[in-house]
Amino acid sequence: LDYDSANFKKRTPDNVVVFEKGAIMDTSECSNGSTGFAESYCPLQFIAPEGQGIATISLPASLGTYHGPVPVVIRGPAGSYGASAYADFDFSAKKLSKIVVTSSGCNYDATTKIYILTPDGKGLVECPTYTLTGAQTGGGLVKRGAQQLCLYGTQSYAGGTTVEEGQLSFEAGAFPEGTAVTVAKGARISFGNKSPTVSVLSGSGEIINASAVTVTQALRLDPGAILADGFVPMAMASTDLAFGTDATVEITVSAEQRTAFDGRRPVAVLTARSISGTPKLKVNGAEDGDWLIVNTGTALKFGPRHGMSIIVR
Repeated sequence: LDYDSANFKKRTPDNVVVFEKGAIMDTSECSNGSTGFAESYCPLQFIAPEGQGIATISLPASLGTYHGPVPVVIRGPAGSYGASAYADFDFSAKKLSKIVVTSSGCNYDATTKIYILTPDGKGLVECPTYTLTGAQTGGGLVKRGAQQLCLYGTQSYAGGTTVEEGQLSFEAGAFPEGTAVTVAKGARISFGNKSPTVSVLSGSGEIINASAVTVTQALRLDPGAILADGFVPMAMASTDLAFGTDATVEITVSAEQRTAFDGRRPVAVLTARSISGTPKLKVNGAEDGDWLIVNTGTALKFGPRHGMSIIVR
């Protein structure tokens, strides 16, 4: 299969929108039949919602006699796409009951016209009113399954990327710049030798094939994971990590976890080829002098601050 050929993307939809509930790509059942491990190649370009969608639609006041659900025709302005709906049928009352919007779509406005089919399917009856969604929120992408998933094309979904298992690769595609990334323990994300900008970075997995990663907002730490047996730091062995001017390291620690940290030395929470920048540490949303973050140049270490005790006998 030639992944650079036009045939690879010829049958993909024009628009694959990730709305606020997000999308999950699960490769758990993928197998090449011999080793049990398989790479999945996905030509879809996941994008964030554009403009407004259709939120609700009212039924026409005067209706003929229907015997089941009816398709709804939505005609939006140039550049609109993806909205779909149907008129539901109440079989006990033997009449149409409401219009159900199954997809809000993108780029609709007040010039949109919406109709339902007449009972004979030959004409259209205009729906009197409808409402728009307002600005729509984009969701994120979650990768599950032990196998590798390779994304192609320019990705622009807005809700962040979470790799729960296996490997997610942007080898021949573009990462949605400036969005959040979470890589779970044992999972990996590959950036295809690019230098992505990430808003928020979290997890304890591995980042590979990135010459550099810039974190603009925050590195978020999980105290439960740090305190657990077998904790491993996020690893970026071949990658330079840079923190932006206003970046922070953030962690929320409960009273019970605070007690569990007592007596512990600072622990490495992230390792990289090099680490630059001086992110401020925020514990429970504020700077707290009882904690510290230490940059050794190749590792970030987090833990409680301990004073020096000298016993003279």
